[in-house]
Amino acid sequence: MGSGGALHFLWKDVLARVAARLGLGLTADCIDLKVENGRLAQFKPAFGGSVVSIIYSKTYPQMATIRPGIFQPLAPNYNRSGSVEEVRISPRLAILEKRGIEFELPTRNMRGL
Repeated sequence: MGSGGALHFLWKDVLARVAARLGLGLTADCIDLKVENGRLAQFKPAFGGSVVSIIYSKTYPQMATIRPGIFQPLAPNYNRSGSVEEVRISPRLAILEKRGIEFELPTRNMRGL
């Protein structure tokens, strides 16, 4: 598996967690996407690839992952321009409590460690 495939699996995990946190559906490993009547039609192989299911999410926004290599990358367009905007955020994380736990490891039956 090349780095693109490894990255695909990493992002599938990240997006699954994001979808769960937001209460959204996620269709993974789609082979095609189309917009039909304002809804995302997600084409996903089923039954070992012998059929293709069309899935419409009931949640919005709609989330899907695409299998690596399904879409060809766009050719570079050097006439386009963009800008980078720096956004400063302050984290909303605070340590409320610290705990220390003491324990002893059993030394019996620990061969090879």
